[in-house]
Amino acid sequence: MKNLIKNLLREALAPDYKSWKRKNVTLRGIKNENEFNGGSAILGDGLYTASLGNKQMAKGYGTVYFVVGAIPKNPKIFNSLNDWEIWFYNSLVFQYSKAKGKDFPDKRDFNQHTTIEKEMIKLGYDGIIIKGREMVNYKPENILYFKTENQLINYYNHINNIYEETKNVISNDCIKIPINKEVIDFVSKFDSPEQLLRNGGLPIDMLDRLAFGFSDSDITELPPSKLSIKWNDDLENVKYEVKKSGLSPINWSKKINLSEPIDVSFEKNKFYIEDGHHRYYAAKTLNKLLKINLEIKTNPIVKLSSLGYDDFHKCLFKQINSSINEQMIDGQNMNQGTQTACNKMSVATYKEGIKLIIDAIGTPQENPDMWKKIAKPLKNWQEEDFKIGQEVNTGGMSGDSMVDESNTWWAAIQSTICEQGSDFE
Repeated sequence: MKNLIKNLLREALAPDYKSWKRKNVTLRGIKNENEFNGGSAILGDGLYTASLGNKQMAKGYGTVYFVVGAIPKNPKIFNSLNDWEIWFYNSLVFQYSKAKGKDFPDKRDFNQHTTIEKEMIKLGYDGIIIKGREMVNYKPENILYFKTENQLINYYNHINNIYEETKNVISNDCIKIPINKEVIDFVSKFDSPEQLLRNGGLPIDMLDRLAFGFSDSDITELPPSKLSIKWNDDLENVKYEVKKSGLSPINWSKKINLSEPIDVSFEKNKFYIEDGHHRYYAAKTLNKLLKINLEIKTNPIVKLSSLGYDDFHKCLFKQINSSINEQMIDGQNMNQGTQTACNKMSVATYKEGIKLIIDAIGTPQENPDMWKKIAKPLKNWQEEDFKIGQEVNTGGMSGDSMVDESNTWWAAIQSTICEQGSDFE
């Protein structure tokens, strides 16, 4: 009872935790965490979990666990199970029944040729969510299970502490920001970073070019092959219209007016169609360029650094005016941080290791290639550090194994940093 009250108080006092929990945690009743749930698999084969508010459903399958990582990243979402069934029969089943001359959807025709998960993955979805009820993930990865709320809170605090630690280290010093002549000429007009900020900072077009290599106004045409589909249903509707018209794809496409631009967004390093799927289909069929209205949705400062708006401009001003050059690790001329890391034979904790790594090679934003090389051992180290910490706190272990595990992963990371060895992918 004391632990329950303690957890309730901690959760009530931690709105950030509750927000994180709603976005990342589901429930699962299980007998074996390494197997998919039993049951009817009405949404296809995959990892089933229940919404946080549906504990009763999860309980019907076994011991209820909190699950992190089970929510699909790109799901098809339905308001109810009935909505899913209507869509399933009309959109997936009927096409197979129609091919057999039937005027109604017959699930047996569908089951003879394919599966729900195969068809959903073809459409670009990695799962299905029934709001407030349950969900399925067809491609579950890195799933974590927690038997108690206290374990879940400890995990949240662990990952949050690591984030805060890294963020604090990053914010202490200015990072290396990529610059070009356009930016140097603009910033050089100002006498101080405050004056630069008072005048609005770098223009958005300049920031976009610095971050992505282009701005909204720089790209007015694109080939269809460079465009990605954001809304699969919209393109499927176009294909249905073409089929219903009785025309060949080429003849149908020739009727489409391609003089008007389509709306395109740039985010996550891709160009996505926001509106204009008919013109996209026609241009792709006829192998023609598409006129576009481009909107860059990714924040260029977030792409360039981990700094806020003001700190970014202050560091940019400092970098340009003091001609700071990034120090590169070449094995012949190590900086002090690298020398310290390479001479460090024993590391007690993951937290200590993170500090040594950042001092040696910089932050992930400064040296993404090197962080990519050490990503796998670093992740394994973090997971082992957390597990051993749990055992020390709850099982009375001494913690000696934490040093052993830390030294194992530190040796792998150290060899890559100091010898520029192969990566671990």
